[in-house]
Amino acid sequence: MSDRDTAFAEYFAARSDAMRGTAYLLCGDWHRAEDLVQTAFTKLYLAWNRISRHEVLDAYVRQTLIRTFLDERRRFHEAQFADRVNGVEVWDYLARAAVTRGGGTGQVVAEVHGAGNEMTGDPCTLTLRFWGMTGECTVVTVGSLKVGVVTQVTGSDRRLDQWAGYRHPDGTVVFIAQSRRFDENAPALAALPFPVPQLAALAVDERFHLR
Repeated sequence: MSDRDTAFAEYFAARSDAMRGTAYLLCGDWHRAEDLVQTAFTKLYLAWNRISRHEVLDAYVRQTLIRTFLDERRRFHEAQFADRVNGVEVWDYLARAAVTRGGGTGQVVAEVHGAGNEMTGDPCTLTLRFWGMTGECTVVTVGSLKVGVVTQVTGSDRRLDQWAGYRHPDGTVVFIAQSRRFDENAPALAALPFPVPQLAALAVDERFHLR
C-alpha cells in the first residue's frame, strides 16, 4: 500500500462517521447520506496529492458534501404508470436538469410517453399538447424526420421557453423542453441552452426512445 493509500485509509477510518452525520443533516436519510459520503471521499482520494495542507481535509470534504447534495437537488426524474391500453401498460417518464452557464441557471426537461399512449396528430398538433401551454410552432426536419418545435410562447403560462415534440413509429412520444430560468431564486441564463435545430435533434435522439 502506498503512502497516499495509507494516509487516506487512516483519515477515512477516523472521519467517515462524522461526515456521515453531516450528510444526514443535509438530506435527512441515512442511505442517501452514505451515498453522499462515498462520493465525497472518492473525490477526496482523487484530489489527495493536490491538497498541500492536509489539516484542511475536513473543510474540503464538507464542501464536497454540500456541493454534491445541491447538484443532486437540481436534478429530478420520475416514472409513473399512466394507463392500460388494450392490455398494455403505458408509462410516462419525466426528467429535469439545471444548466448553469456564465452565472445564470436554466433548465432542460425531458418527458417520454411510452408506446401505447393515445397522443396522435401532425408534429405541431402533438407538440402543442405538452403541459397545456400555447405558442408558435414550426416543423423542423431532422434527417428524414419531422419534429414540431414551439419557438415562441404566446399564452400566459410561461413555465418553459421552447419545446420540441416527436412521435416515434412505435408510438413512443418524446418532448424536450428548455428555459432560460430554473427557478425564481437563481439568475437566468443569457441565452437558451440549445439552439432550435439541436433541440429538435434531441427529440428524435434514440437515447430518449425508451422501450
